[in-house]
Amino acid sequence: MVPGLYARAPKGYPNPFTMKLGGVDFDDKLSSGRRNVVNALFDQVITFRHAELKAAWGAIHTADAQVAKARAGGRNVEAALAQLAEARKLASAVPLDARRASDREVNAAFKDKPEVKSRMETEWDTTAKASYARARELAEAAAGKIR
Repeated sequence: MVPGLYARAPKGYPNPFTMKLGGVDFDDKLSSGRRNVVNALFDQVITFRHAELKAAWGAIHTADAQVAKARAGGRNVEAALAQLAEARKLASAVPLDARRASDREVNAAFKDKPEVKSRMETEWDTTAKASYARARELAEAAAGKIR
């Protein structure tokens, strides 16, 4: 794309070089500074654990539908809702917060210390696997409470 072409466009024509897309102020410096960490984290908790994540969310959605049906039928679903809330929390958890992902030492380790990188990736994978399994268990138990 050539920015100059958009400058000559008719009034009101969208210009991706000047518009705020999606209401997000993207911080490219922040993104660049933690790229390696975030990419590795994404792989460990989503790419490599996709089957477990999909199973957890599938169980949550199935239980949601059963809870909605039970609620519509006048049944008490509070216990199931509490379990589903915990299941969602586990299925959505990220084992590294933004502050730690931006930490200079953590990012340097991902470039220069393969043993530290490997240890962190193993921890993330283990955490994700356990969280997704527990989320699925909770969702299935929630569905079982209302059958």
